Amino acid sequence: MSFSIDNYDNFNYINNEQEDEINLGISYLKFALLYYDKVLEIDPFNLIATSFRGKVYYSLGQYYKAFLDLNKALDINPLEMATLLYRGEAYFNHCHYEKAFLILKKY
Repeated sequence: MSFSIDNYDNFNYINNEQEDEINLGISYLKFALLYYDKVLEIDPFNLIATSFRGKVYYSLGQYYKAFLDLNKALDINPLEMATLLYRGEAYFNHCHYEKAFLILKKY
């Protein structure tokens, strides 16, 4: 396959389209944070909102906030399976394998 300007334009179009989709996804996550924040203003001990907000923070790369929310959710209910799984996954992705194993062992 030889290089041509047409191939270059197609490649850039595909990359720009994917970039737009990624940016749209990030926008949705940030929008979800607004709703979780509002729920937690009304009910600071809402397990689902706390756990999901932690997962959203993690997806946005805000790991410190993610761990704070996931730990708070587990303070509310220490055996909440989805939150245990989220926190275990987060520890695993940050190479804290022993912590991940101990958490996921509960699951």
